Amino acid sequence: MRRRLLPVLALAGVAAAAAALWAGLPQGRTVLLAYVASAGDNCVQVIDLASGEVARKIYAGATPWRLEVSPDGKRLWAQHWYSGTTAVIGLDDHEIVEVLPFRGPGAFIPQAGGGRFLTFDWPGSGLVSVDPNTFARLEERVTEVPQVYDLAPAPDGSTLYLVQFDPEARGPRPRYSYALSYPVEGDPASPTSLRTGLSPVAVRTLRKDPFLITADSGTNGLTLLNNQGDGRAVPTCPAPRAVILSPDEKRMAVTCWRGEGARQSQVVIYGADFSARPWPEITQTGTATVDGAVTAGAFSPTGDRLYLVDRTGGRLLEADPETLALLREIPVGDLPVDVAVAPVEAAARDRLRGKSRAR
Repeated sequence: MRRRLLPVLALAGVAAAAAALWAGLPQGRTVLLAYVASAGDNCVQVIDLASGEVARKIYAGATPWRLEVSPDGKRLWAQHWYSGTTAVIGLDDHEIVEVLPFRGPGAFIPQAGGGRFLTFDWPGSGLVSVDPNTFARLEERVTEVPQVYDLAPAPDGSTLYLVQFDPEARGPRPRYSYALSYPVEGDPASPTSLRTGLSPVAVRTLRKDPFLITADSGTNGLTLLNNQGDGRAVPTCPAPRAVILSPDEKRMAVTCWRGEGARQSQVVIYGADFSARPWPEITQTGTATVDGAVTAGAFSPTGDRLYLVDRTGGRLLEADPETLALLREIPVGDLPVDVAVAPVEAAARDRLRGKSRAR
Protein backbone atom coordinates (compact mmCIF):
# COMPACT_ATOMS: atom_id res chain seq x y z
CA MET A 1 0.00 0.00 0.00
CA ARG A 2 1.40 3.41 -1.02
CA ARG A 3 0.92 6.18 1.51
CA ARG A 4 2.48 9.38 2.67
CA LEU A 5 4.65 9.25 5.77
CA LEU A 6 2.73 11.53 8.13
CA PRO A 7 3.21 12.34 11.80
CA VAL A 8 0.95 10.98 14.48
CA LEU A 9 -1.10 14.04 15.36
CA ALA A 10 -1.95 13.31 18.97
CA LEU A 11 0.78 13.90 21.53
CA ALA A 12 -0.64 10.98 23.42
CA GLY A 13 0.29 8.76 20.51
CA VAL A 14 3.91 9.83 20.71
CA ALA A 15 3.94 9.32 24.46
CA ALA A 16 2.44 5.87 24.07
CA ALA A 17 5.02 4.95 21.47
CA ALA A 18 7.86 6.08 23.70
CA ALA A 19 6.35 4.17 26.62
CA ALA A 20 6.09 1.02 24.53
CA LEU A 21 9.69 1.33 23.45
CA TRP A 22 10.81 1.86 27.03
CA ALA A 23 8.77 -1.13 28.18
CA GLY A 24 10.63 -3.36 25.76
CA LEU A 25 13.97 -2.63 27.43
CA PRO A 26 15.36 -4.20 30.61
CA GLN A 27 14.39 -1.60 33.18
CA GLY A 28 17.15 -0.06 35.27
CA ARG A 29 19.91 -1.59 33.15
CA THR A 30 19.96 -0.41 29.54
CA VAL A 31 18.56 2.42 27.45
CA LEU A 32 18.58 3.04 23.71
CA LEU A 33 20.75 5.71 22.16
CA ALA A 34 20.91 6.76 18.53
CA TYR A 35 24.18 7.98 17.06
CA VAL A 36 23.77 10.27 14.07
CA ALA A 37 26.62 11.28 11.75
CA SER A 38 25.92 15.00 11.30
CA ALA A 39 28.30 15.69 8.41
CA GLY A 40 27.49 19.39 8.11
CA ASP A 41 28.16 19.98 11.80
CA ASN A 42 31.30 17.80 11.91
CA CYS A 43 30.03 15.81 14.87
CA VAL A 44 28.29 12.65 15.97
CA GLN A 45 25.07 13.57 17.75
CA VAL A 46 24.02 11.26 20.58
CA ILE A 47 20.24 11.05 20.91
CA ASP A 48 18.54 9.73 24.04
CA LEU A 49 15.61 7.90 22.44
CA ALA A 50 13.64 7.84 25.68
CA SER A 51 13.39 11.64 25.72
CA GLY A 52 14.22 12.53 22.11
CA GLU A 53 16.89 14.96 23.30
CA VAL A 54 20.41 15.44 21.97
CA ALA A 55 22.44 14.27 24.95
CA ARG A 56 25.88 15.10 23.55
CA LYS A 57 27.72 16.15 20.41
CA ILE A 58 31.01 14.34 19.87
CA TYR A 59 33.54 16.19 17.71
CA ALA A 60 35.91 13.47 16.58
CA GLY A 61 36.74 14.57 13.02
CA ALA A 62 35.52 16.44 9.95
CA THR A 63 32.43 15.15 8.14
CA PRO A 64 31.47 11.83 9.74
CA TRP A 65 29.85 9.57 7.15
CA ARG A 66 29.93 5.96 8.36
CA LEU A 67 29.10 4.55 11.81
CA GLU A 68 29.76 0.99 12.98
CA VAL A 69 29.00 -0.38 16.45
CA SER A 70 31.49 -3.06 17.48
CA PRO A 71 30.09 -6.60 17.79
CA ASP A 72 30.42 -6.49 21.59
CA GLY A 73 28.43 -3.23 21.69
CA LYS A 74 31.13 -1.41 23.65
CA ARG A 75 32.48 0.99 21.04
CA LEU A 76 31.36 3.11 18.13
CA TRP A 77 33.69 3.37 15.13
CA ALA A 78 33.00 6.69 13.38
CA GLN A 79 34.61 7.19 9.99
CA HIS A 80 35.18 10.73 8.69
CA TRP A 81 35.25 11.77 5.06
CA TYR A 82 37.22 15.03 4.94
CA SER A 83 39.60 14.37 7.80
CA GLY A 84 40.21 10.84 6.47
CA THR A 85 40.12 9.28 9.93
CA THR A 86 38.32 6.64 11.98
CA ALA A 87 37.57 7.62 15.57
CA VAL A 88 36.85 4.87 18.11
CA ILE A 89 34.46 6.05 20.82
CA GLY A 90 33.78 4.17 24.04
CA LEU A 91 30.08 3.74 24.76
CA ASP A 92 30.57 3.64 28.52
CA ASP A 93 31.88 7.21 28.83
CA HIS A 94 31.52 8.42 25.20
CA GLU A 95 35.15 9.49 25.06
CA ILE A 96 37.47 9.05 22.08
CA VAL A 97 39.64 5.99 22.64
CA GLU A 98 41.71 6.06 19.45
CA VAL A 99 41.93 7.83 16.08
CA LEU A 100 43.10 5.81 13.07
CA PRO A 101 44.18 7.24 9.68
CA PHE A 102 41.49 5.62 7.50
CA ARG A 103 38.51 7.27 5.81
CA GLY A 104 36.61 4.04 5.27
CA PRO A 105 34.36 2.37 4.47
CA GLY A 106 35.00 -0.38 7.00
CA ALA A 107 33.27 -3.35 8.58
CA PHE A 108 33.78 -5.89 11.34
CA ILE A 109 34.31 -9.51 10.38
CA PRO A 110 33.76 -12.45 12.74
CA GLN A 111 36.83 -14.31 13.93
CA ALA A 112 37.98 -16.21 17.00
CA GLY A 113 39.36 -13.86 19.63
CA GLY A 114 37.05 -10.93 18.96
CA GLY A 115 37.13 -10.45 15.21
CA ARG A 116 38.81 -7.82 13.09
CA PHE A 117 37.94 -4.46 11.59
CA LEU A 118 38.66 -4.23 7.86
CA THR A 119 38.75 -0.81 6.24
CA PHE A 120 39.58 0.98 3.03
CA ASP A 121 40.71 4.58 2.76
CA TRP A 122 38.57 5.83 -0.14
CA PRO A 123 39.48 6.12 -3.01
CA GLY A 124 42.53 3.91 -2.39
CA SER A 125 42.57 0.20 -3.09
CA GLY A 126 44.44 -0.78 0.09
CA LEU A 127 42.57 -2.94 2.60
CA VAL A 128 43.80 -2.73 6.18
CA SER A 129 43.02 -5.24 8.92
CA VAL A 130 42.92 -3.74 12.43
CA ASP A 131 42.76 -5.46 15.81
CA PRO A 132 39.66 -3.87 17.40
CA ASN A 133 41.11 -4.22 20.92
CA THR A 134 44.69 -3.01 20.50
CA PHE A 135 44.18 -1.03 17.24
CA ALA A 136 47.32 -2.62 15.81
CA ARG A 137 47.50 -3.10 12.05
CA LEU A 138 47.44 -6.82 11.44
CA GLU A 139 47.69 -6.85 7.66
CA GLU A 140 47.62 -4.55 4.63
CA ARG A 141 46.64 -5.68 1.15
CA VAL A 142 46.42 -4.03 -2.24
CA THR A 143 43.10 -5.26 -3.62
CA GLU A 144 43.34 -3.55 -7.03
CA VAL A 145 39.79 -2.27 -6.40
CA PRO A 146 39.64 1.55 -6.10
CA GLN A 147 36.72 3.65 -4.90
CA VAL A 148 35.11 1.03 -2.69
CA TYR A 149 32.02 2.80 -1.36
CA ASP A 150 30.41 0.00 0.61
CA LEU A 151 31.37 -3.48 1.78
CA ALA A 152 29.85 -6.37 3.69
CA PRO A 153 31.44 -9.56 5.06
CA ALA A 154 30.18 -13.08 4.47
CA PRO A 155 28.78 -14.69 7.65
CA ASP A 156 31.90 -16.81 8.13
CA GLY A 157 34.23 -13.85 7.60
CA SER A 158 36.04 -15.52 4.70
CA THR A 159 34.87 -13.13 1.98
CA LEU A 160 34.21 -9.43 1.55
CA TYR A 161 31.63 -8.17 -0.93
CA LEU A 162 32.46 -4.76 -2.40
CA VAL A 163 30.68 -2.11 -4.47
CA GLN A 164 32.34 0.91 -6.10
CA PHE A 165 31.01 4.46 -6.40
CA ASP A 166 32.34 8.02 -6.64
CA PRO A 167 30.16 10.43 -4.61
CA GLU A 168 32.33 13.42 -5.55
CA ALA A 169 32.01 13.08 -9.33
CA ARG A 170 30.08 15.77 -11.15
CA GLY A 171 28.73 14.91 -14.55
CA PRO A 172 29.85 11.63 -16.15
CA ARG A 173 31.21 9.02 -13.75
CA PRO A 174 32.12 5.35 -13.93
CA ARG A 175 28.96 3.24 -13.96
CA TYR A 176 29.54 -0.26 -12.67
CA SER A 177 27.17 -3.18 -13.12
CA TYR A 178 28.72 -5.65 -10.71
CA ALA A 179 29.71 -6.29 -7.11
CA LEU A 180 33.04 -7.88 -6.25
CA SER A 181 33.79 -10.91 -4.11
CA TYR A 182 37.19 -10.64 -2.41
CA PRO A 183 38.71 -13.42 -0.25
CA VAL A 184 39.82 -12.29 3.19
CA GLU A 185 41.89 -15.32 4.14
CA GLY A 186 44.82 -16.92 2.34
CA ASP A 187 47.08 -15.43 -0.29
CA PRO A 188 45.88 -12.19 -1.91
CA ALA A 189 43.82 -12.96 -4.97
CA SER A 190 42.00 -11.11 -7.72
CA PRO A 191 38.39 -10.28 -6.90
CA THR A 192 35.54 -12.07 -8.67
CA SER A 193 32.81 -10.06 -10.40
CA LEU A 194 29.17 -10.72 -9.57
CA ARG A 195 26.65 -9.27 -12.00
CA THR A 196 24.17 -6.72 -10.57
CA GLY A 197 22.02 -3.89 -11.86
CA LEU A 198 23.57 -0.56 -12.80
CA SER A 199 25.49 1.55 -10.26
CA PRO A 200 25.19 -0.46 -7.02
CA VAL A 201 25.83 1.85 -4.07
CA ALA A 202 25.16 -0.44 -1.09
CA VAL A 203 25.63 -4.11 -0.28
CA ARG A 204 24.32 -6.20 2.61
CA THR A 205 24.88 -9.80 3.64
CA LEU A 206 22.84 -12.06 5.90
CA ARG A 207 24.03 -13.60 9.14
CA LYS A 208 22.76 -17.12 8.42
CA ASP A 209 21.73 -17.54 4.81
CA PRO A 210 24.15 -17.52 1.84
CA PHE A 211 22.75 -14.46 0.08
CA LEU A 212 23.72 -10.84 -0.42
CA ILE A 213 21.71 -7.84 -1.60
CA THR A 214 22.83 -4.80 -3.59
CA ALA A 215 20.99 -1.50 -4.03
CA ASP A 216 21.32 -0.69 -7.73
CA SER A 217 20.73 3.05 -7.97
CA GLY A 218 20.97 3.16 -11.78
CA THR A 219 18.30 0.56 -12.50
CA ASN A 220 15.81 1.23 -9.67
CA GLY A 221 16.10 -2.21 -8.17
CA LEU A 222 17.85 -4.64 -5.89
CA THR A 223 19.93 -7.63 -6.86
CA LEU A 224 19.71 -10.77 -4.73
CA LEU A 225 22.81 -12.94 -5.16
CA ASN A 226 23.70 -16.35 -3.77
CA ASN A 227 27.23 -17.40 -2.84
CA GLN A 228 27.64 -19.06 -6.25
CA GLY A 229 27.16 -15.75 -8.04
CA ASP A 230 23.67 -16.50 -9.39
CA GLY A 231 21.33 -13.52 -9.09
CA ARG A 232 17.73 -12.37 -9.19
CA ALA A 233 16.42 -8.83 -9.72
CA VAL A 234 13.98 -7.34 -7.20
CA PRO A 235 12.14 -4.18 -8.37
CA THR A 236 11.98 -1.35 -5.85
CA CYS A 237 11.67 2.44 -5.72
CA PRO A 238 13.68 4.82 -7.98
CA ALA A 239 17.38 5.26 -7.11
CA PRO A 240 17.72 3.02 -4.02
CA ARG A 241 20.37 4.23 -1.56
CA ALA A 242 20.26 1.87 1.42
CA VAL A 243 19.14 -1.65 2.34
CA ILE A 244 18.21 -1.96 6.04
CA LEU A 245 17.65 -5.38 7.61
CA SER A 246 15.82 -6.00 10.87
CA PRO A 247 17.74 -7.90 13.57
CA ASP A 248 15.80 -11.12 12.88
CA GLU A 249 16.19 -10.54 9.11
CA LYS A 250 12.46 -11.05 8.59
CA ARG A 251 11.87 -7.48 7.48
CA MET A 252 13.78 -5.28 5.05
CA ALA A 253 13.52 -1.54 4.37
CA VAL A 254 14.86 0.21 1.28
CA THR A 255 15.34 3.98 1.04
CA CYS A 256 15.35 5.75 -2.33
CA TRP A 257 16.37 9.27 -3.34
CA ARG A 258 17.15 10.59 -6.82
CA GLY A 259 19.90 12.91 -5.64
CA GLU A 260 20.58 16.62 -5.23
CA GLY A 261 17.56 18.67 -6.25
CA ALA A 262 15.01 15.95 -5.48
CA ARG A 263 12.65 17.21 -2.78
CA GLN A 264 11.15 13.88 -1.86
CA SER A 265 12.32 10.35 -1.20
CA GLN A 266 10.63 7.00 -0.79
CA VAL A 267 10.78 4.18 1.73
CA VAL A 268 9.66 0.65 0.87
CA ILE A 269 9.19 -2.09 3.46
CA TYR A 270 9.30 -5.82 2.71
CA GLY A 271 8.55 -9.02 4.51
CA ALA A 272 11.33 -11.53 3.87
CA ASP A 273 11.84 -15.25 4.29
CA PHE A 274 15.49 -15.76 3.41
CA SER A 275 15.32 -19.43 4.42
CA ALA A 276 13.00 -20.27 1.49
CA ARG A 277 14.60 -22.21 -1.35
CA PRO A 278 15.63 -22.13 -4.10
CA TRP A 279 15.27 -18.38 -3.63
CA PRO A 280 14.13 -16.26 -0.70
CA GLU A 281 10.58 -14.95 -0.61
CA ILE A 282 10.55 -11.13 -0.55
CA THR A 283 7.13 -9.44 -0.45
CA GLN A 284 6.51 -5.70 -0.47
CA THR A 285 4.16 -4.80 2.39
CA GLY A 286 4.17 -1.01 2.28
CA THR A 287 5.64 2.16 0.85
CA ALA A 288 5.72 5.80 1.91
CA THR A 289 6.79 9.13 0.45
CA VAL A 290 8.89 11.46 2.60
CA ASP A 291 9.56 15.17 2.15
CA GLY A 292 13.34 15.31 2.23
CA ALA A 293 16.19 12.93 1.42
CA VAL A 294 16.09 9.67 3.36
CA THR A 295 19.42 8.00 2.59
CA ALA A 296 20.19 5.75 5.57
CA GLY A 297 18.55 4.06 8.51
CA ALA A 298 18.62 1.42 11.22
CA PHE A 299 16.18 -0.82 13.04
CA SER A 300 16.01 -0.83 16.82
CA PRO A 301 17.58 -3.91 18.48
CA THR A 302 14.13 -5.43 18.97
CA GLY A 303 13.02 -4.57 15.44
CA ASP A 304 9.93 -2.66 16.59
CA ARG A 305 11.13 0.75 15.38
CA LEU A 306 12.73 1.98 12.18
CA TYR A 307 15.01 5.02 12.38
CA LEU A 308 15.71 7.02 9.22
CA VAL A 309 17.89 10.07 8.57
CA ASP A 310 16.66 12.91 6.37
CA ARG A 311 19.84 14.57 5.09
CA THR A 312 18.20 17.69 3.62
CA GLY A 313 15.72 18.17 6.45
CA GLY A 314 18.19 17.56 9.28
CA ARG A 315 15.89 15.08 11.00
CA LEU A 316 15.93 11.65 12.59
CA LEU A 317 12.60 9.97 11.85
CA GLU A 318 11.19 7.25 14.07
CA ALA A 319 8.66 5.10 12.22
CA ASP A 320 6.55 2.00 12.79
CA PRO A 321 8.19 -0.67 10.57
CA GLU A 322 4.84 -2.34 9.85
CA THR A 323 2.78 0.70 8.82
CA LEU A 324 5.55 3.28 8.18
CA ALA A 325 3.55 5.72 10.30
CA LEU A 326 5.82 8.48 11.58
CA LEU A 327 5.87 8.37 15.38
CA ARG A 328 8.39 11.10 16.03
CA GLU A 329 10.93 13.38 14.35
CA ILE A 330 14.02 14.71 16.11
CA PRO A 331 16.21 17.59 14.83
CA VAL A 332 19.80 16.34 14.39
CA GLY A 333 21.67 19.22 12.78
CA ASP A 334 23.04 19.82 9.31
CA LEU A 335 23.38 17.04 6.73
CA PRO A 336 22.87 13.83 8.72
CA VAL A 337 24.10 10.90 6.61
CA ASP A 338 24.15 7.80 8.83
CA VAL A 339 22.65 6.45 12.04
CA ALA A 340 23.43 3.61 14.43
CA VAL A 341 21.19 2.52 17.32
CA ALA A 342 22.64 0.75 20.35
CA PRO A 343 21.62 -0.18 23.91
CA VAL A 344 23.92 1.19 26.62
CA GLU A 345 23.95 1.02 30.39
CA ALA A 346 21.61 3.56 31.97
CA ALA A 347 24.57 4.93 33.92
CA ALA A 348 26.39 5.64 30.65
CA ARG A 349 23.38 7.64 29.43
CA ASP A 350 23.36 9.61 32.68
CA ARG A 351 27.06 10.44 32.31
CA LEU A 352 26.37 12.07 28.96
CA ARG A 353 25.20 15.21 30.74
CA GLY A 354 28.69 15.79 32.14
CA LYS A 355 31.61 17.43 30.39
CA SER A 356 33.54 15.45 27.80
CA ARG A 357 37.01 15.61 26.34
CA ALA A 358 35.45 14.66 22.99
CA ARG A 359 33.24 17.72 22.74
